[in-house]
Amino acid sequence: MGVEKKIEKENGHTYVQWLSGVVANSTMFTYGLQAGWMSPSAKVLQSSSSPTGTPLSDSTLGWVASLMPITAFFTVPLFAFLADRIGRKNSLLLLTVPQLGSWLFKLFATNLTCLIIARILFGISAAGCFSIVPMYNREIAREDIRGRMVSMLVFFLNLGILAMYGIGACLDYYTVLYIVVWTPVLTFLFMLLCPESPGYLVKIERFKDAAKSLSRLRGLPSSDKSLQCELDYMRKQDEYYKTLPNLSLIVILKNKTWRKAYLIATLVISVQALAGNFALVTYGANILSAVVDMNAELQTLSFPIIMMLGSIVSICVMEHARRKIILLFSYVVSGLSLASLATMIMLPDIAPGWLLLLVLACSMFVYALAVLPGPVIIMSEIFNIQVRAKLIGVVTGQAWFMSFTQLAAFAPITAALGMHTYFYICASMNLLGIVTVLVLMPETRGKSIEEIEDELKK
Repeated sequence: MGVEKKIEKENGHTYVQWLSGVVANSTMFTYGLQAGWMSPSAKVLQSSSSPTGTPLSDSTLGWVASLMPITAFFTVPLFAFLADRIGRKNSLLLLTVPQLGSWLFKLFATNLTCLIIARILFGISAAGCFSIVPMYNREIAREDIRGRMVSMLVFFLNLGILAMYGIGACLDYYTVLYIVVWTPVLTFLFMLLCPESPGYLVKIERFKDAAKSLSRLRGLPSSDKSLQCELDYMRKQDEYYKTLPNLSLIVILKNKTWRKAYLIATLVISVQALAGNFALVTYGANILSAVVDMNAELQTLSFPIIMMLGSIVSICVMEHARRKIILLFSYVVSGLSLASLATMIMLPDIAPGWLLLLVLACSMFVYALAVLPGPVIIMSEIFNIQVRAKLIGVVTGQAWFMSFTQLAAFAPITAALGMHTYFYICASMNLLGIVTVLVLMPETRGKSIEEIEDELKK
């Protein structure tokens, strides 16, 4: 027992890393609340008692919904710039401001303009969530918990959606907003207590602060040999990359290794954005009510529950199974599930309603397991710290534009060609993911950035 305690003391601890990760991911919880808000609020917004003063039509509601991803697309470069200019922690503090503003505009909305501003502010904060949170978690985490730390963002996202679906079904419009408006305030206060990324502090040559931050995160004294080795490694990496020319996006993409890493990240994020699950979460009740004779609002509550289970499994297995195997399994199941969903929509009499729900459950489960978190984890591991902010910003911006395209295309494709055509297209996107994993993507679990870049060179 005494030996075990001695080993644990020498190895430090991880609880500061986990607590800091939880606080950073509380921004994802707020994102989940805001992403799920549209579904239970749609009926109120389209009713005669709409807080905007007049009922919103289906087309207006769809247009308002699509404002979020297109705003995120234009805002991602801002957060990529801020991550390198003011730091990861300060960027996280900053993104709580538009999160709070979005709730306040919804709470005091008296016309459509207020709702539009709220949705734009949501888009601004969403851009920061998906670019800053995985970056921060990856840089504060020890290598043996890196995957679980980064995949935690999906758990908090789904927890937020589930919470919003639950309270939205039970409480009135304004009570819900009075409850959730405090979440970004609490995030801001707790984030003040969290350490800055040691890698970022080394990058801006604040070496003493980097040592203090790393010491606090690892639970080791600053004189510890392993901690000094980790700091020396960061400094050598930083010194090497500072000998290179100014790392503009053009210079980065001229480098064969970084260009291949960017290509892989772009392909897997494209599958994430165009797999159809974003539309299922946003328009879940409408989709179910169109194809099954059940309480659609009640059934959509199962979506975040299933995604919660998927994200829990993801956290548990991410450090015990190869990234490529998890992604490959998820793309195969997602493709088959969405193709089956499209077939059942096209031929509604061939299968009972429970089978349709089972297919949806499979799609949502693997979406939370790897289709959603997989690209985020891969990006955090495949890009080194010198190019991470820029390339994650570019790839995340592309993902938001594709998400906007998916939402904007849902109504016209469904009206012109049928809902089944839309989901057949989404199902086919998973083939792109399968080919990327089998042909291009290196295994990244437990590997240093040098090992990953060596594989990319080959």
